[in-house]
Amino acid sequence: MRVTQTDIELLKKKVLQLEKSVYLLTQQVYSTNEYSSFNTSLQELKFFDFNTEVLRYVIQWIDKFTTSDLQPPLGIYINGPFGVGKTFIMEALVNQLSSLNIPSALVSVPDMYRKLKDTFNKGTTEAFVTYLKTVPVLILDDIGAENVSPWGRDEILGPLLSFRARRNFPTLFTSNYNLEELYDHFLGTEPTNKSHMQARKIMELITPYVTCFELSGPNMRIEVL
Repeated sequence: MRVTQTDIELLKKKVLQLEKSVYLLTQQVYSTNEYSSFNTSLQELKFFDFNTEVLRYVIQWIDKFTTSDLQPPLGIYINGPFGVGKTFIMEALVNQLSSLNIPSALVSVPDMYRKLKDTFNKGTTEAFVTYLKTVPVLILDDIGAENVSPWGRDEILGPLLSFRARRNFPTLFTSNYNLEELYDHFLGTEPTNKSHMQARKIMELITPYVTCFELSGPNMRIEVL
């Protein structure tokens, strides 16, 4: 399925409608990294000691996403140690998309699960999940930092990734884990045949749909302190 400019415009309208119904919730789960800002631009990131290959690719990715009426680009998977700037880069990407009037969401995965549990009885859970499924660009920040549960892995994350993959909606990720380590994470603390099967399903919805980068360097958060 190819996504056209018309599709993107229709998605924008749907996303705006959904944002109205889950505004407070989404404001709480958007990344608020205390050492970075959504005002940071990708151009400004060139002054930091980042992997230039990653920055170059992210800039090209935005250009391809905003100009191509054909197949949208694959998502991006950036892994690396704590504090090296993974979320920093994604926040700059969100800011750039916002300047182009393209809806996007950067969601902390652990926070996402906590907020979904909090909203079970408030009538906003379905609207929020629909928002995540249909927003044109979704960034799942810090995947792998959440506690693994069959509910989160099989009932929330699996259907979310499946929906987006079937429609070629790009999903981007940051993680402390590479893909092999992420698979081990999804097995849980007591792996079973079922958890192996479910972990494979999740990885089949991530691995073919992303271009991977490993980010290394000093812990920027410690340096700031």
